[in-house]
Amino acid sequence: MPDLETITQVYKNHRDPVKAMQMKAYLRDQFEFYGIDAPTRRRLTRSFMASVRKEPLDVGFVRECYRKPQREYHYLAMEYVFRKRKDLVAADIQLAEELLVNNSWWDTVDFIAANIVGWMVSEYPELKRTAIPVWMRHENMWLRRTSLIYQLKYREETDTEILSEAIHTNLESREFFINKAIGWALRQYSKYNPDWVRSFIENTDLQPLSHREASKYI
Repeated sequence: MPDLETITQVYKNHRDPVKAMQMKAYLRDQFEFYGIDAPTRRRLTRSFMASVRKEPLDVGFVRECYRKPQREYHYLAMEYVFRKRKDLVAADIQLAEELLVNNSWWDTVDFIAANIVGWMVSEYPELKRTAIPVWMRHENMWLRRTSLIYQLKYREETDTEILSEAIHTNLESREFFINKAIGWALRQYSKYNPDWVRSFIENTDLQPLSHREASKYI
């Protein structure tokens, strides 16, 4: 297993109590922090990431990180999985789901959705018929959000049938993070296919937030 004790000591040596309070407040006091900003954190873990390059993905390490209270460990876990994404197989969508529904907030969910789930579905298209339809109807809001935004980096390769289904399945939602995700997904795709997005907006009764976000570039 990767050496989490060494990482912990590095984090403790660079803790910043003032920043920790600010970062905790920014995420509505849901998580503890060491107070290490993203550029510093990535610099501090650069050698660790390099050291695991040729090692197999260690799911136990990921779960151990997620059991820690400090948010920096959760960021480390998701970035580690992304670094080791080529080790993932289709069945590891369960690991992605585990990360999405635990310690959940937009900062981790959005990274996992666009970078890990997005990569996995691209590599294993069968997930579009298995996991994604389940997630878009799931009681867990973060899984529904993921079904809407996992294609953010697909550009022209966006599967409009899946995107349309995910949106229509969640049209009645009053949840901010769902309606924001609908608008975000459409806005992003409008960069590459504005005609499709324009037609979709005109023929779909979107929530005001979704409509406003989706229309920004067209």
